[in-house]
Amino acid sequence: MLPENDMPMQHSTEFAETFEALSHIIGEASTWKVCEYFQGEQVTFPKSILQFRRNREIRQKFHDGKNYIELSREYSLTTRQIRTIVHASVESDETYSQLPLQFN
Repeated sequence: MLPENDMPMQHSTEFAETFEALSHIIGEASTWKVCEYFQGEQVTFPKSILQFRRNREIRQKFHDGKNYIELSREYSLTTRQIRTIVHASVESDETYSQLPLQFN
């Protein structure tokens, strides 16, 4: 699928690699939609979004019965870090609480 003018775009190497990676993850049609929507803008995704998802998964698995040691091995974190995550205030995560945490 080419842009509306059907002219191949001149790509920098960095752009081409990013486009290819994104196309591999979400598909070419969706990648073009993202390009059209954010055209001219630089888009970044804060690490805290991924950290929030990871921490929410850790809390859920802990409440489902996994212990600190199992979780520390699964997530390559120390048991102290797992304890901190499990017992942290979930209210501090409100910024991202409305985001879906599963890929479809």
